Amino acid sequence: MSHLSDEEYKFYSLARTLGGVSRVKELLEIMHNKNISVDSLLAYLKTIGYKVPSPLESKIEDLEKRMSILEGKPPLKRAPPPQVPSKEWSDEKLKEYLDDCKEWAQFTYQYYKILTDIDGKISREDLIKKIGEWTGKKFNGYSLAGVQAGITMSITKKNYERLDWKDKNSRQFSLNEKYREKMRKYFRAQQESVS
Repeated sequence: MSHLSDEEYKFYSLARTLGGVSRVKELLEIMHNKNISVDSLLAYLKTIGYKVPSPLESKIEDLEKRMSILEGKPPLKRAPPPQVPSKEWSDEKLKEYLDDCKEWAQFTYQYYKILTDIDGKISREDLIKKIGEWTGKKFNGYSLAGVQAGITMSITKKNYERLDWKDKNSRQFSLNEKYREKMRKYFRAQQESVS
């Protein structure tokens, strides 16, 4: 009978919770190749209503480190994202993106709409409150983190400039001034089409 070291036991019990060692390796490899942070993944899963199991939330980075130790490799160091210049949004691509948000990501759509309506910056608290009021649904800090993660994933995939801005502590939010008029034009057209 073979005995597992404490490290091996912790790894295998966590891996079993997540669907087995091969599933964990697959997940970590995909996250590494796509440069997806654990925080972004968790925030995205929460926005789509997926109940994130607590071992995943608290242990996924630990799993990555433990797997490297067990395989005798140094812990993975995430490569910084490639510095490819971001593309500017054409009117057509911006409309297409916002239409997709309207249909599939109601909170993201309202997030952009609020940022478009205000001049300057809005605090995190005011933004959370307004999105909740405008949608009539529960919206909190985790929801806002999910909106941010969804935007980051979709913008990164398309390699476009960010339409929004936030300070380094995520306490203040604003619209990218370069696109403010284009977005106002879009939302005015949306308003006129319902009137």
